[in-house]
Amino acid sequence: MAVLEDNGVYVFATIGVISIFFLFFDTIYTLLQLIHGILAPYFAPKEVPPFNEKFGPWALITGATDGIGKAYSKELANRGLNIVLVSRSEPKLQVTAKEIGEFTNANGQLHALFQSPNTRSK
Repeated sequence: MAVLEDNGVYVFATIGVISIFFLFFDTIYTLLQLIHGILAPYFAPKEVPPFNEKFGPWALITGATDGIGKAYSKELANRGLNIVLVSRSEPKLQVTAKEIGEFTNANGQLHALFQSPNTRSK
């Protein structure tokens, strides 16, 4: 009977050591992530290359008449990219194209393309 009790103690001791091991390394990993999050901005590059040098001079934006697409098109046009707007609603597309043309101070090109959802290429 004493042998079983000793083996049970060893099993629980082993589980405890493994748990403390994982807890220790998880704590160290969390602290390293915290330190990285605090110090990383100080070592980040100060100048970000312009979008047109990094990604090219053109941006194709679908769903450009509302929401995120409209915000993206305004911001990218303001950063000097040539913009192609694509939408399913022609009246909204024309209004958005005019608004972006007036809003931005960029010298880029702005094209608005309307594609009806009922037409298909053959």
